[in-house]
Amino acid sequence: MIRENFVSVIAENYIPGNDTEMAWYEKTGGAHNGYIAVTATGRKLGDVGQPEDLQRMLDAFRRLPASERKPDPIRKGVDTGGKVPPKPPPGALSVIVYCTALEGDGKGGWARARRVLAPGVGWAISPALTLNELLWVAEDEWKAFVPVSPRKGQRIDVPSSLQRRIFLFYGFEFGYAHSSFVHEKLRSGGMTATVEEATPQAVRIRLEGSSQVGVPFETYRDCRTCTTGEWCPHLGADARYFGILNYDLTRKRFDRFDIAAVGESWGELDYYRGMKEGPVAPADRRRWAFGLAFTLSSERPADRGGWPNGAAAYRGWDYWQRGR
Repeated sequence: MIRENFVSVIAENYIPGNDTEMAWYEKTGGAHNGYIAVTATGRKLGDVGQPEDLQRMLDAFRRLPASERKPDPIRKGVDTGGKVPPKPPPGALSVIVYCTALEGDGKGGWARARRVLAPGVGWAISPALTLNELLWVAEDEWKAFVPVSPRKGQRIDVPSSLQRRIFLFYGFEFGYAHSSFVHEKLRSGGMTATVEEATPQAVRIRLEGSSQVGVPFETYRDCRTCTTGEWCPHLGADARYFGILNYDLTRKRFDRFDIAAVGESWGELDYYRGMKEGPVAPADRRRWAFGLAFTLSSERPADRGGWPNGAAAYRGWDYWQRGR
């Protein structure tokens, strides 16, 4: 239904685009954490809450005159104050990052959490959602993984800017609503890369590392001024990383950029995971397990059309971490 009759567009309310795109978006009335159906001219057909709403919107669209169903003449827009979504620099890799809540599987390992309460005790999600983000790897950063004459066992320096970007913008559970508190502090962290196999056709690289961001758990646990987890600045997370990267020497490109991470987060999650409404007593504050999976974006526009949350100019964060 959607693929055959609609054009899917993801809109960011904070950066809807240039002046022409903003004017069009304002005509639609916009959407906040929801779905709407509109015509190419920006006329709103209605809110989409259930699958059957799509057919109702499509019927309404077909009843409109042809002039309402065709787009207005295209006019080149102008950026007005940093409202245009960011784009990756030339040659950058686009990597999808998946995140989900974890729990012990009873066998010494991890599994997706079977039930997550968020936000608050009245909303149960079963099983835990998988949230996603994008990581951009600059051309000079990914090229640093490819030695001129690679040999098995060779150590590779992982660019510090890439390490900091991964740790500060992805090294925690994405359930944080106010993760700017995490981005501001890297307590410790490091990554090592080693050539695991080198042939005339490809180089396989093993990646390992760990990170500690935000504040230590004890700072959050012992805080007496944070009466509720919501908006608490005492956020933190620890994570360990393991990855396999494979570079195709013939095609001169990575065909594998896989990193997995397991860690624990603390802070607001006591509120957003629904420990209970109201104040979170120190005795109730805990660590929450999470997992991350990094993998190369596919060639599909849907996998490459977005941008990292931290790269948006209006946030004012140092996403690229150059010169650190």
